[in-house]
Amino acid sequence: MDFIQSIKAFVLVAENGNFTAAADKLGRTPTFTSRAVSQLESRLQTRLLNRSTKRIALTESGRRYLDHAVEILRVVSHAEEEISLANKVPMGLLHIFSANELSSTYVIPLLATYLASRPSVEIELAVGRRVPELINEEIDIAIVQCDSLHDSNYVSRPVGKTFSVLCASEAYLTKHGEPTTPGDLFTHTAICLSNDSHHREIWRLEHNSHDVNVFSPKSQLTVRDVDSLIEAIANDVGIGAVPLPFLYRVRRSGIGSFIMPEVRVNTAQIFVMYPSRRYVDAKTRVLIEHFVDQLPAIAARDRNQLQTDNKQVLRHAPSNFG
Repeated sequence: MDFIQSIKAFVLVAENGNFTAAADKLGRTPTFTSRAVSQLESRLQTRLLNRSTKRIALTESGRRYLDHAVEILRVVSHAEEEISLANKVPMGLLHIFSANELSSTYVIPLLATYLASRPSVEIELAVGRRVPELINEEIDIAIVQCDSLHDSNYVSRPVGKTFSVLCASEAYLTKHGEPTTPGDLFTHTAICLSNDSHHREIWRLEHNSHDVNVFSPKSQLTVRDVDSLIEAIANDVGIGAVPLPFLYRVRRSGIGSFIMPEVRVNTAQIFVMYPSRRYVDAKTRVLIEHFVDQLPAIAARDRNQLQTDNKQVLRHAPSNFG
């Protein structure tokens, strides 16, 4: 029998002085209520009530235990009310993980709009270039980008696609020439991104949704974050694959040109991940839906802007895939 139920039965019997009245308030039979108190006494190896055909009285141990039992029920009731409220109203701490490529331009603006009307929620955001272990790392929600997810233990909801675009500074292209075919890239110096496991990126070039080439670019510099990648491009180090969410910096600063801009590098699916569909509290559920509702439009906006910028802003040479 449930331990808390036994405590409730004991308190009600003590407060009402008989099993019948206690059973009515408990919503059980007198027999069930009597058995619940007996099982509590068995658990404690102590008699809590003296029983006779005419009356019930607390033993000395019963009087001492009653004070503790009332406090236990108060704490349990408070905890249940708090958790019940958390299932209805967003409150508490959320641990969020975001892919580095998505954090500053996609995830943080959405977190800002989420938090603006939810003062009882706190968020801790971690950023990396990997797919995290949600349970081991105690992460409530992760926004990641990858070809596919292999761990079926997690819930993953696709919310759009992203990719990178090759870019280099004007000074670099003036000195080394502008590649117009994937094969030309073998003679150029690349700036590579590494993931959290220090694995240097492989470039997968796609044209018209078909694989064109997959290779490991020659690189003198490997960096761990996109900010460093953009700075390296601006300093004429080589050609870099700039993720779509960061291309606004290229547009705004004019640091260089897109190379073969109709080529998509390392196309990936964006996923919103969380550990389970069961018993998701309000703060997590509302943020998940916020991401799912808003991220597809943001990714589509940047893809459309890229097509416009290719024609109106940045110089690029025609590419040859023949």
